[in-house]
Amino acid sequence: MKALIVFDFFILAAFSCSSALLAQPPEGKNAQLFLFWEVVVHPDKVAQFEEAAKKQVELYQKHAFAYPWSTSSTDDHHYYYGIPIDNYAMMDTIFEAFAEYNEKLGEEVKALEAAFEGTVQSERAQVW
Repeated sequence: MKALIVFDFFILAAFSCSSALLAQPPEGKNAQLFLFWEVVVHPDKVAQFEEAAKKQVELYQKHAFAYPWSTSSTDDHHYYYGIPIDNYAMMDTIFEAFAEYNEKLGEEVKALEAAFEGTVQSERAQVW
């Protein structure tokens, strides 16, 4: 039994090490960083949130926002907005760009904020 446990440990260790090597970026390239904005939506407000999110995408595309994002969601009402970044300092640049756009678009952004009103349970930014 003890030999079986030791054998299983070595198999697991070998698999883990080989998987880690496969997950590395190509030689000479760094791994891509992403700024993720995680939003948890109230379950009964998903339809309202998704409609507002569509309007948000249309608004930022219409005004050619410099940092396009990708969006994904999970079955437990978590939405993730991902923007590729070159380094951690770029986060400040992106947050400043959003602030400038929000100021520039004024009433359009206020209408968008009203559309999102009451849909978000929590949100946070993080880098992966």
